[in-house]
Amino acid sequence: RDRLFNISADGLCITALDGVLKQVNPAFCAMLGYPAEDLRDRPFTDFIVAEDLPPTLAVLTQVQQGATVQQLENRYRRRDGHHCWLSWTVVPFLQEGLIYCSVRDVTQSKRTAEILYQYQRMVSATPDGMALVAPDYTYRVVNRSYCENLQRTEADLVGQPIAQILGDDLFETISRPRLERALAGQQENYQGWFDACQGKRQFLGITYAPYYDSAGAITGVVVTTRDLTDLKRAEIALQKQAERETVLARITSSLQETFDLHKILADAVDTIRTYFEADRALVYQLQADGSGQVVAESSRAGIASMAAVTLDDACLAEPHRIQAYRNGKVQNIANVATASLVPCYLAMLQRYQVQANLVVPILEGKELWGLLGIQQCDRPRHWQGEDIDLLQQLSQKLTLAIRQTQLYESLQSTNQTLAYLANHDGLTKIPNRRYFMETLAQEWRRAIRHQQPVTLILCDVDYFKRYNDTYGHVLGDRCLTRVASILQQSIRRPADMVARYGGEEFVILLPNTTCEGAIAVVKTIQAGFQTAALPHRMSLVSDQVTLSFGVACHIPQAQDISRSLLQRADIALYEAKQNGRNQYHLAAANGDGLVSLSEQED
Repeated sequence: RDRLFNISADGLCITALDGVLKQVNPAFCAMLGYPAEDLRDRPFTDFIVAEDLPPTLAVLTQVQQGATVQQLENRYRRRDGHHCWLSWTVVPFLQEGLIYCSVRDVTQSKRTAEILYQYQRMVSATPDGMALVAPDYTYRVVNRSYCENLQRTEADLVGQPIAQILGDDLFETISRPRLERALAGQQENYQGWFDACQGKRQFLGITYAPYYDSAGAITGVVVTTRDLTDLKRAEIALQKQAERETVLARITSSLQETFDLHKILADAVDTIRTYFEADRALVYQLQADGSGQVVAESSRAGIASMAAVTLDDACLAEPHRIQAYRNGKVQNIANVATASLVPCYLAMLQRYQVQANLVVPILEGKELWGLLGIQQCDRPRHWQGEDIDLLQQLSQKLTLAIRQTQLYESLQSTNQTLAYLANHDGLTKIPNRRYFMETLAQEWRRAIRHQQPVTLILCDVDYFKRYNDTYGHVLGDRCLTRVASILQQSIRRPADMVARYGGEEFVILLPNTTCEGAIAVVKTIQAGFQTAALPHRMSLVSDQVTLSFGVACHIPQAQDISRSLLQRADIALYEAKQNGRNQYHLAAANGDGLVSLSEQED
């Protein structure tokens, strides 16, 4: 018996009537993660989670009072700090004063049940109708939304054939073909009108998807329904307005052709005035101080123009009037003469011959950007509801155009900034090596076409490592910035370029420049540094910052590559440094050296 006790896959233990563990098998120890010696002579209740202890103690009391076999499940604290669920079968032997227990770990099943419960709650709460249909076309499971879509209860549906619920015609023409294809492994979609109970008519979107069991076999179809009635009705309403939408499309087509806001607004007011056969159409932009300006206007011949007119009338800037427009107010005046208007506003309209006025706000988010208006100046005019609707829609289009224009301008500015950052050195703000190499390639090709010389001056700050070690990197950076500035001031032509080549090394590109011209530039640079007198007490050639220069000049041929000119300037720079620094060296006219030597340590 002891051998069977120890090799059993189930957890087995023997306790005293008070719950003290007397004997445990290895399977039981593994469930709690303790060795047997840590469990024996301890009440098994010591390991129970506090919330589960009361019902467990109640069962133990019943056993002590003579109850027969008992079942209980509770949570236990494992040695590793995690919790596990254990299911106990308790068999008391009162004459022996012992309780024999068989224990199974049901943690996974508990977790699975909890996940299933959460999934059921989620499915039940979703607004989409969901149903599981068996291969015999009966309902297995339905959620609340599915029942609501069909105006039925769960009891009405589960176990019932779909044909009985939907009717034979609907089942045979719509449901059955799609269910068959879903059972064959395809996913099907359908949209259509359905007449539910109590005269309710719905437009539903339905998806039929195969349902696979754990073995991968198709055992049913998941039917998902979504109520699209509101969307469908909106679609129908839009279709009824197709003619007006066509007109609106013509009116707003120019908004998509350019990012020039002035042109967009000008085209818009021209089209609006023509379509409405009005005397004037205008866009009025509100300013921060409450005044405003007519930024776009189209008017009939003989009507006083308001284009570019600034309207600072106090009536327009009244807070309540601005707030009303901000809240979406539409001003609809069929007859200015009989309308109830404050005198100053009436005078402003009459000043510009306005007899009928229709104005809608142009809103940028929650802010009032301006106003869009159409005016009749030769007679009163009753504005129709569709006129208001169309003008409001056009205002929204103008709002979109304004946003797009602002976004485009912002994007252009950002692109320019990014292009600048990509092509310029972050410290000195002059072109970087990448931009220099691109420019050199362009100038090289131009020089080949026109057979003109290209000259490079490669220069290096003498003993800059000593400068950094003496003054620190912060002052070293300032020194490089000053060096870049002096170099930049030494060139005159737009095509000339100063770039930071790397570290303390700079390069000057001089298109269509002879060696003599380059030497003149070098001397100008040297004079600039003498004037600047930047201190460098650790330099071995001067007590001021100096540069060494390598000059290379060449009229390129078709087979030549620009990098060879760089290498010749590099070799010349090395020679200048080898000869004592603070000087220039001119590369040989046909120098063939291709090995860079200027990367030597100071």
